[in-house]
This record gives sequence, structure tokens and C-alpha cells, in this order.
Amino acid sequence: MNLCIAVRIEVKTNPRILNNGRYAYNNLQRFDNTGYHKFNASWHMATEAWYMYQIDVRSVSGPLLPEEGTNGAFCSPGEMRCTAPEWAMVNYAEGARELGC
Repeated sequence: MNLCIAVRIEVKTNPRILNNGRYAYNNLQRFDNTGYHKFNASWHMATEAWYMYQIDVRSVSGPLLPEEGTNGAFCSPGEMRCTAPEWAMVNYAEGARELGC
């Protein structure tokens, strides 16, 4: 079996800090990391991870109602506001059926 693999790794970090990240409609802070791996002319893989948050988000169980068009956060008991984080990671692999090099 002849398997040729050339790995090229690119990692890009893109902080998009547009404002102070305080609670308001679509006021998210986002950090992305993307990696791309090319094995040969036919096969490649991409991995992406991101973290987003808002601060001072109103609690869904607190006395303050969330603003119109927004969602509340699941804060610790007794907190009226907290940081609402979210994160995700995904990996894609694409290629042709044959592994010719």
C-alpha cells in the first residue's frame, strides 16, 4: 500500500471585539480558531472552534425580564445577571474516493 500524506497546518485566530460585550440585542463577543489540513490533492480536513459570550445577561429565573428580542441566561441561583457563554467545535473531512498521490 502506497500512502502519501503531506500535512499543511494553518491556524488562524480572529478576535472580533466590537464593543464591551454587555447584554443587548446581538451584542456577542466571538473568538474563532480554524485549522486546515491538506493530506494530498484529493483529501483535506478542516477544524473550527469558537467561543462566544455576553456579560451582564439577565437571568431567566430572576425578577428582571429579558429585553425584547433577546434571551436570558441560566445563572446560578440567586444571581440576577451573569455571563452567558457558548462554545462549539466542528471537524470536516472531504475527499475523492481514490488515494492517488
